[in-house]
Amino acid sequence: MKKKQNRALFIAIAAAVVLCAAALIIVAFGQNTISKKIRGFIKYSIFHYDVRTAEETAGLSDIISETLYVNGEPASGNNTANNSDCLDRVYETAALTRLVAYHDGYQVDLPAGAVFDFSHAATKITARGNGFDVTLTKEHSPYIFITDEMTEGLKLYAPDFEYKDGIDQYIGYYQSRFLLNAVWQENNGVSVSPAEVIDANGHKGYIFHAVIDGVTTGNFDAYTYVFIKTDIRDFVRIVIKYHSGDTSLRDGIAGLFDNFRSFEPVGQGVSKTDYFPIADKNRSDETAALYEKISTSGDFLWGIYTDDVFNSGVGEKIPALEAALEYDFDIVLAYVHSSGEFPSEFMNDNYERGRIVELTYQLTVNNNSDIRGYSPLLDIYKSGDSEAVREFARAAKQFGHPFLFRLCNEMNTDWTNYSGMSNMADPDMFVTVWRTIYRIFEEEGVNNCIWIFNPHDRSYPPSCWNDAVNYYPGNEYVQMIGVTGYNNGTYYTKWGEEWREFDVIYDKIEAEYGETFGAFPWIITEFASSSYGGDKAAWIDNMFEHIGDFENIKAAVWFSSADYDTDGTAARPYWLDETDDTLAAFRKGLKKYSVK
Repeated sequence: MKKKQNRALFIAIAAAVVLCAAALIIVAFGQNTISKKIRGFIKYSIFHYDVRTAEETAGLSDIISETLYVNGEPASGNNTANNSDCLDRVYETAALTRLVAYHDGYQVDLPAGAVFDFSHAATKITARGNGFDVTLTKEHSPYIFITDEMTEGLKLYAPDFEYKDGIDQYIGYYQSRFLLNAVWQENNGVSVSPAEVIDANGHKGYIFHAVIDGVTTGNFDAYTYVFIKTDIRDFVRIVIKYHSGDTSLRDGIAGLFDNFRSFEPVGQGVSKTDYFPIADKNRSDETAALYEKISTSGDFLWGIYTDDVFNSGVGEKIPALEAALEYDFDIVLAYVHSSGEFPSEFMNDNYERGRIVELTYQLTVNNNSDIRGYSPLLDIYKSGDSEAVREFARAAKQFGHPFLFRLCNEMNTDWTNYSGMSNMADPDMFVTVWRTIYRIFEEEGVNNCIWIFNPHDRSYPPSCWNDAVNYYPGNEYVQMIGVTGYNNGTYYTKWGEEWREFDVIYDKIEAEYGETFGAFPWIITEFASSSYGGDKAAWIDNMFEHIGDFENIKAAVWFSSADYDTDGTAARPYWLDETDDTLAAFRKGLKKYSVK
């Protein structure tokens, strides 16, 4: 018996040794991101290697300046890093500017005169020069191998895109499929060159150029997109924006990647978080009082959305829900598209009933059903104005009473006409247009709306450039943060959807948004649970148990409707009154939770 025990112990020890040896080999020689980060941590945080190497000056001559940045600020004398530091170095010559992004593990040359901004280095690095802007991000593909889904998608969207593996497909489909699509180009007046394969100092890459026709403002109308693979899943994305008349800049871009290099990352990206609401001096007294009530009174507000909300919704469905729940909703959610008018009658009716309207204004003419179709957002970017928005603003002013104004929600996705993906894959364009609409409202004298910035809780694609914070228009343009997280259920398991409890969803949102947007009041602008995959009534119980854990959340609006599949089946049944049990659970929670 003892010999058998000794033999088992020996086998266990041997297996552990083999596993440890395999792990060490992976760390020492692996080219994946985790292995590189571990090696970087050991070299620079433990042994304090000098982060600067001879390779980073290869090909440079007559260096004019060299600046080391630590956590976004210029520094001197310290070339070692802690694992929590964000380190970058910039070399300037007469011919070019070289960025060594230690925290992301690459170096790249850019047009001469680039001045860098590292304040958002956790997601992106930006630079500005004489007649150009640059955005650089280090990206990760969820795919290694070719997938049927992306193969079919590329046949439809970008049939000429050449790919060899899953990361190539990810670049072509999830990063570029609208830009490379002839239908989207024609509908939006954008000319795009075919994607070309490039060799960036031994790294495979892609490059293509785009020009937006009809830009009459000083906004950039020419884009160059570069993707350079750094290992089997990672790549660097570079977007250079300039004016189409500057042909010398475009012609010189391809030669900037001869000295591209990737290496083990040192430290990590760090972003500054100085976001806070600025009191709107033009806000009416009634609007200011509502904002103060939502922000500080402690009265939690509950809201509702139903189908046909402008007609049978507000006239029949909502009153029926209120009667069943023995509760009068504080907020009613409604949607208006950019081809629609301000719903004055609806707004007045709800005001007289004592309800606040959360009015969602979306820049789409087709209810986001054709993402390759015409983009009103791109049109506003081109002209710097919109008569349709002005008419909407004039009617909002005439209404005169406070309302919550949610502009273009879920912009960090690939299913809306105003998303970054379907507008040059450029969040800056969204920011520019948001500010334009804000200015139009100011010029038309609107002083009765509270502006809500509302990304989706999960970015699609899950890319650094597409991170929600990169769409934030600025402190003076936002008064509330909208958070949206659904329990989609398990109908679409092929898309990886899973049952998510309320606390799981909003714990994640709190972790991601808490430090960045913690100074704002938050509203769950829309949420619900499906009934596929779990107990919906129990989900509602969990929601009421945990919603009070989140100090910033001041209101929540249930989306009592459904999402349908192509066959007309309710794939995500979100109805609040789906069963007697769901109604009972919500009624019980309101009585226990509400401070009314």
